[in-house]
Amino acid sequence: MSMKKNLFFVFLFLALTSVVYAQKFPYDLPVPQGWTTETFGLPPTFAKAIPYHGTEDIRFTPGWSDAKSEEYWAYTFVWLAQGIHSLNETKLQEYLTAYYTGVYEVNIKAKPKPPARFTRVTIHKSKGLTADKEAYEGIVNTLNFLTGQPIQLYVRVHLRSYLDYRATAILFEVSPQVYTHAVWKDLENVVKDFKFGK
Repeated sequence: MSMKKNLFFVFLFLALTSVVYAQKFPYDLPVPQGWTTETFGLPPTFAKAIPYHGTEDIRFTPGWSDAKSEEYWAYTFVWLAQGIHSLNETKLQEYLTAYYTGVYEVNIKAKPKPPARFTRVTIHKSKGLTADKEAYEGIVNTLNFLTGQPIQLYVRVHLRSYLDYRATAILFEVSPQVYTHAVWKDLENVVKDFKFGK
């Protein structure tokens, strides 16, 4: 079952809020053929420690929920936030720890209760893309809510600011595959084609 289906009922009540935020800032995050989407408001109800108000918009690869696929758990998403925000390694580690802990806990259902501090995140600065104000890479070690088993995710993060709109976009690329794998090109292409403004 996909993340989208798992979270649908949890976030249904956020739909109207998400639409309002999406309309406030004009942007386009491409949806490649066969990919699926999920959109809801920020901060997520499962990760209130994330201090942003706006929209999370997700793009899932076709093989996202298929454990036999090389696209398993490969997806990209944007946090589109009101205001101009800065980032650093410590903030990102805190936000991603809260995020992936919350994602698991909100989908726990019949799975055993997880141990304390089961999500561990390490982040460092990286080169990034031309449009990035800052960029980061790192690793998230957490629990896979689809299986209840440990999973290691590689992440890339792109920070972009839009002064005219008083908005910040933080774009994420995520996959358990190492950075040399071909799936990263597909994720990067979505991020490269992200457009903000009229």
